[in-house]
Amino acid sequence: MTPRRATSSVTLPAAVVAVAAGLGAGACKARVPTPPICSHEGDTPVRVPYPPPAAEVELVGPAPDDGAIWIDGSWQWTGQGYAWTAGGWQPPAPGAAYAPPSWVRRDDGELVYFPPSWHGSAPDGGTGGARP
Repeated sequence: MTPRRATSSVTLPAAVVAVAAGLGAGACKARVPTPPICSHEGDTPVRVPYPPPAAEVELVGPAPDDGAIWIDGSWQWTGQGYAWTAGGWQPPAPGAAYAPPSWVRRDDGELVYFPPSWHGSAPDGGTGGARP
């Protein structure tokens, strides 16, 4: 017996194809607006025993308004281990720059963690504290 190949004669109406194409095009944006990025110069690092797990995948939903910026989620050191802080949309802070969390292995092998912080006109009203 010769195996038969599955075939289909279903065709989609042009309107369905056009709507699907339009949804796909509208869902793709050139980029997600993010804050200006800066270094952790002047920030105090925290000694940590090991690096964080891989970042979690987050779906970026629609911005609440045209001026909102996206802050990526990240692992935060709690003193006992790492806890995931979800990303989210934030209102921009004029003149502020964001230093995302980072880990640095020093020449002596020590691993240090720099928590996320804002520099300049920080959104929390301070001059560089972590944003709530």
